[in-house]
Amino acid sequence: MAPAVPPVATASNGAPLPPTDLTASATAGPRGPIVLQDFALIDHLAHFDRERIPERVVHAKGAGAFGYFAVTHDTATKYTIAKLFSSVGKRTPVAVRFSTVGGEQGSADTVRDPRGFAIKFYTEEGNWDLVGNNTPIFFIRDPILFPSFIHTQKRLPNTHLKDDNMMWDFFSLRPETLHQQTFLFSDRGIPDGHRHMNGYGSHTFTNVNAQGEVTYVKYHFKTDQGIRNLPVDEAAALASSDPDYAIRDLYNAIEHQDLPTWTLYIQTMTPEQAAAESVNPFDITKIWPHSSYPLQEVGRLVLNRNPKNYFAEVEQLAFSPSHMVPGIEPSPDKMLQGRLFSYPDTQRHRLGPNYQQIPVNKPLNELRTYQRDGFMTVDDNMADAPNYFPNSVGGPTEAVTQRYHAYQGEHSVVDKFSTADDDNFSQVGDFYRKTLDAEARERLADNIAGSLVNASKPVQARAVANFFKADSDYGQRVQGKLEVLEKAKAMSFRRKTPGIPSSLRSGTKPFLNGQTLVSSGLSELDTALGGGLLLRTLNVVETPVPVSDGASSGLDLSSGASESLAIDLLRYFVAEGVVDGKQRVALVAPGATAFINEQLPLELSLAQRQVKQQIADKEKDDSPLTIAWQYGKYDQKQQKQKQRFCHSYDLSKAMHREMVAANEPIAIDPLSWITETDVGDTYARIYLAIEELVQQQKQGGDGQVLRVGMLGLGSPLLGPADAAHMMALFGFFRQLRALLSQSAGAVCLGLLGSDALSAFPAAFINELRHVSDSVLTLGSFAGTRDLLPAELQEFHGSLTLRKLPLAQLKKKKSSFALKTDDMDKIVSKIRAKRRHQPIEAITSLVDEDDGAAIDLMVRSAERDRDGCPKIVNLGSSKTDAFYERKKYQEVRNKKR
Repeated sequence: MAPAVPPVATASNGAPLPPTDLTASATAGPRGPIVLQDFALIDHLAHFDRERIPERVVHAKGAGAFGYFAVTHDTATKYTIAKLFSSVGKRTPVAVRFSTVGGEQGSADTVRDPRGFAIKFYTEEGNWDLVGNNTPIFFIRDPILFPSFIHTQKRLPNTHLKDDNMMWDFFSLRPETLHQQTFLFSDRGIPDGHRHMNGYGSHTFTNVNAQGEVTYVKYHFKTDQGIRNLPVDEAAALASSDPDYAIRDLYNAIEHQDLPTWTLYIQTMTPEQAAAESVNPFDITKIWPHSSYPLQEVGRLVLNRNPKNYFAEVEQLAFSPSHMVPGIEPSPDKMLQGRLFSYPDTQRHRLGPNYQQIPVNKPLNELRTYQRDGFMTVDDNMADAPNYFPNSVGGPTEAVTQRYHAYQGEHSVVDKFSTADDDNFSQVGDFYRKTLDAEARERLADNIAGSLVNASKPVQARAVANFFKADSDYGQRVQGKLEVLEKAKAMSFRRKTPGIPSSLRSGTKPFLNGQTLVSSGLSELDTALGGGLLLRTLNVVETPVPVSDGASSGLDLSSGASESLAIDLLRYFVAEGVVDGKQRVALVAPGATAFINEQLPLELSLAQRQVKQQIADKEKDDSPLTIAWQYGKYDQKQQKQKQRFCHSYDLSKAMHREMVAANEPIAIDPLSWITETDVGDTYARIYLAIEELVQQQKQGGDGQVLRVGMLGLGSPLLGPADAAHMMALFGFFRQLRALLSQSAGAVCLGLLGSDALSAFPAAFINELRHVSDSVLTLGSFAGTRDLLPAELQEFHGSLTLRKLPLAQLKKKKSSFALKTDDMDKIVSKIRAKRRHQPIEAITSLVDEDDGAAIDLMVRSAERDRDGCPKIVNLGSSKTDAFYERKKYQEVRNKKR
């Protein structure tokens, strides 16, 4: 209620302000300038200029309230001498601050983010700060990673935008984050305000009792209002309509005496139990199972007062895990050890060195320190007490009865011990299988995919591999959701992605979402890819080997035939770049120089007479690719179409040497880099050669397309077909795909021969989808005519190209055989195509939805006992280091 007579306003020095000092400035005349002597104005503006203090680097947006903690059970006295737990019924005043983690002060309360849950207990022995979250675990276990982790939750340095790719890049490279990821993207990732969530101390703490016995303790505050979470759509609506929803909800509940309460439970573990645990009990990325360490009730937390002034009592409220009281001490938890320093240090930066003199932070008991002076010393600065110790003039001395527990470590050697691989998946799998029901798992996968879809393909692949390692169903759900979202994203015109204007590129055309297509040089391959090769992508064409099932199908996919066709594809791909004249071409292949000089085909416009003569004199010929498939339309369109997306070629004739010399491809022969000891070294050198070309393309800035063709990867020529070779090849693909995605406009087509595929495990092809943007299979009816069914005799020599849909890659059935029941359907499909093309033309059977045309299916990936694809689960530290370019850096240094 407003007073009957308002008090008199004063300046900052206490002097009363005369009339108009709050409404008008002093000027030289009604229209003149302001005079410097107007102290009221200067005092007002100068303080306004300094109102804002640095916001918290994390947990910036928050709400606060006050109340008490009451002991309800005589449980804790067995473990600690802390007086706040000393007797049932004892009450201790508290201040509590709830917060989000990553957002700024003006951010919304209903975003998917962990929530801070910090409590300051004003005890008779000093302040105890329990600085926790609404989760019992955390993302990382070593504080050295904390700044980097927080940076991924903030904004990109160049765009100043939040970035899912940055976040998932870090998550996927540090699998210890998976437990907290799973909690965060579950329903509990968006709590319904602060009242309907639990709070956890998260860390393990050391408790010491009156007998000096040590017990390790975890603190759990269970909400008495019940867990309640917000659906994603409702949270998004509230973020725009009421961004301060959680602050408002807490304030109104207390204001209307609907007081929020929580019950405190503890888990306890003896040092002997800790030593016997298979996992580190001080690892904050893991929980203590309740079955082994049950919850024990201790007391009740009640909030009954709102802040009188938000800035004074909430913004200046400062917490630090290092603020402890007798009987409660730190544990060896690495993250806790890091926070012991970082939290008080950031408060000194934010509030000043004397922040504990601020009333909301000041302990109830009298302070007697040897700390003096500094900004904002607002008490008596210890008056005339001595400021040095020891002294003989009656200054305060130590509490002789107070003793810290002497920690006995396992090691006598100080070193840095990596914990990156400390069982990052077992508890995640347990949480997924035992805590989440089927509907919750589905929502979890939806939430993850909705965020992960915004990351790059290599990052997605790493993240999905981690989900598989926790639980096969977990990985499959997320992967399936991602595939659906990726397809929708590719077809959506509303979601624009950075593209390359086709006007800046020779031989390109626009595609969906502002993307750009370049021709492979083979129209049927362009069709199978949906129009052409997308710039900035890695595309793999594989030539499979038949899987014997006891049936003779007559479909010959022998090594010779398949490799011959693969070489023909590469001839088109390279020739297309050369003929364009403005594209830069590189060829990675054994004998690359000879291939360029001898194998490139003649472009038809340079040999029109020869082509027409061949058409006129055409006789039946067993050579399947003698004349290119486009000549059927050549005569009709040659005059009308001055510029075509894909040129036509005659494989029977060599490209004129003058044309090759005018735009000669760069030859990269991997055989010159083969080492006897390390196949990874060879692939690293190939990568660095391509990387150099990409960098030159970026620096050139001329809009030139860079096309890179590759043949012979995985070949026995480069190394034995063992796990090391497979690992090196996958590492190369991952790095190359990431490089291409960041290029100025490069595209890569890699052809894997049947020799490589037959030597590697069946999982190899299935896992290609993780490291490339598209996977196609190549087959042929070429072979002994007598082995073909009569219905297919006329199609001897035809080439088939088929894009492998991701759903098909997951089928368990394995067969490359033609089904007799489907023979009529196959023949009708081929004949329908052939109505428009002569017999020598290539026949395409591109039909992603109908697997009956030619049943080209690869084996499902072999999986380990946890359901994880074996190729993905090769994750030793050496493998991870390879994927993280350690090998490539070593080779780069050698080159220098």
